[in-house]
Amino acid sequence: MVLQLWSSLGERAKNARLHQNLTRKTLALYACVPESTIKRFENTGEIGTASMLSIATALDMCQHFDEIFKPAPFIDISEITRTKKFRGRK
Repeated sequence: MVLQLWSSLGERAKNARLHQNLTRKTLALYACVPESTIKRFENTGEIGTASMLSIATALDMCQHFDEIFKPAPFIDISEITRTKKFRGRK
């Protein structure tokens, strides 16, 4: 499943690149990563985090990265203690 996810990310990056009418060489220049990195990412999905972020930034697609490890919402202690426990017979 993880391999399929990575492969899908590479395919989506390739589609975004082609949609913007960019060659791998041009994207490599914009993202400051080797062209071979882009080729490997598009074909296999294998890429380092820094390179993926650079490519996403160059393709103007990094707006959703802040959602990946978004912190859980803060729960106030009063919300926890407000729940009433019901004890008794059934």
